[in-house]
Amino acid sequence: ASVFLMEWNSFIDSLNEKGLSDSMIFMIGTAGVHIVTFWGFNLFLFACYSWNWFPKQRIQGGEMPSKELVQSCILNRIMFHFVLQPILLLYLYPFFVWCGVSLRGPIPHMTIWIRDFGVANMCTITLFYWIHRAMHHKWIYRYVHKQHHNFNVSIGIASEHAHPIEDIVANYFPTLSGCLLMGSHAVVLWAWIAFRLVETIDSHSGYHFEWSLFNRMFAAKGAMRHDYHHSHNKGCYGAFIWDRFMGTDLDFLEYEKSLKPHLGEMQEKKKTL
Repeated sequence: ASVFLMEWNSFIDSLNEKGLSDSMIFMIGTAGVHIVTFWGFNLFLFACYSWNWFPKQRIQGGEMPSKELVQSCILNRIMFHFVLQPILLLYLYPFFVWCGVSLRGPIPHMTIWIRDFGVANMCTITLFYWIHRAMHHKWIYRYVHKQHHNFNVSIGIASEHAHPIEDIVANYFPTLSGCLLMGSHAVVLWAWIAFRLVETIDSHSGYHFEWSLFNRMFAAKGAMRHDYHHSHNKGCYGAFIWDRFMGTDLDFLEYEKSLKPHLGEMQEKKKTL
């Protein structure tokens, strides 16, 4: 651990010597994690859509949103990821430092990783559920959240198709709040961002991948639940724990009983093997 710590700090120092400030390193690292995770997973999904991979695990039987909507979303994300995001991260770096986020050692022990991920997860699922549910209030939905629901057939890139207000209040605030509260090391923060991106892209993918952690964990069926939210525009506002506790997934549970053409049929075949 001490060797890794020395190598990590030496690596940061070497970047400083090359003219990169800590704020620049933080911006490159954070934006880099976001860009690689988002576009990497979505490139895989676009290959799935284009060549009809895993057809039995498609939730809406291969339907796709309009090309115009997809192109608009892609251009919007490119502009944000490569232009606006770096500027925002540089501007907000002092706030991250004030919250205790640091690039330098010591690299946290595994117990700290587990603690910070646990707090971040609880903050995220709670804040996202209640903020997302509020976004469906008629006074807010029409002006803010409706943009996200332009995708009534959900695909991976739809995970970040949102009004700027929603992006900040419902996406970034819940995702970052736990790590900011705990003053997490930058490496822990980057790992958490990658984890959350994979989770939200998976839930918007339009695929019920049986091997997905987010579909298998606690029988959450994250992709099916969120696809229902997009196609029916009601219920399933977030983590199944809150939905189940508040009764906002009852319509989905009734709908799920009628889902036999694709996933149900596949499951029945497996039972007979």
